[in-house]
Amino acid sequence: KPHPAMFAAALAKVGVSANEALHVGDGFESDVLGAEGAGLHALFLQRDETSGDSGGRPVVRSLSEVPAYVRTFRG
Repeated sequence: KPHPAMFAAALAKVGVSANEALHVGDGFESDVLGAEGAGLHALFLQRDETSGDSGGRPVVRSLSEVPAYVRTFRG
């Protein structure tokens, strides 16, 4: 991360296209921007408000919030 090749390799292993995938990560540049740069949807795991601006992207505060987000996700 954040190079697209890493994301492409992971997608190939699980057999899904980038637009079907959701990447959850706590690093804005490496996870969120990296995933978006590779064509994936991204969810920013921002455990506290001091970890930076989400740039208007979806945010969860803990991993326990991810399943609720996935239920509403339309990738």
